[in-house]
Amino acid sequence: MNFKKNSVRFLIWWSKLKLYKFISFTLLMTYIILIPLIPFIEPVDSFENRFDYIRIISAITFAPFFETLIFQALVIFIIKRFLTKNFIVLVLISACFFGIIHFYNVYYVLYAMFLGLIFASGYILYLRNKSWEDAALAIMLVHALRNSIAIIISFILR
Repeated sequence: MNFKKNSVRFLIWWSKLKLYKFISFTLLMTYIILIPLIPFIEPVDSFENRFDYIRIISAITFAPFFETLIFQALVIFIIKRFLTKNFIVLVLISACFFGIIHFYNVYYVLYAMFLGLIFASGYILYLRNKSWEDAALAIMLVHALRNSIAIIISFILR
């Protein structure tokens, strides 16, 4: 088998997973793909002031909701409608926008772009078999879980 055939098979397999498996696998992928960047990422938030709870709730609820709607659903919809339906182009543009809004430092932009690659890929793949609302909800849940885990780890490492 060649690389392209295996890649297509993998993407089809990923797109057909049931919701809980899709969320679990996509969440796992967000960690695996970022392993090479770990030495370069510095913590950006310590949640140490009086607005901790507001920021935590925002990171777990509002950020995943709005970022998924804007940087996956809306960006991908606009690009598909007016530019191209090419999977790679859709994923790269969405990931770039997602990375740019996370400009805490240059490394974090790259880190967020890699996350954006997974989120955009997952969104597009889930969209193949479900509605845009279902695809957005799946990615919102992955994003919220990822942010929750990051917050828990930041408290443990304090």
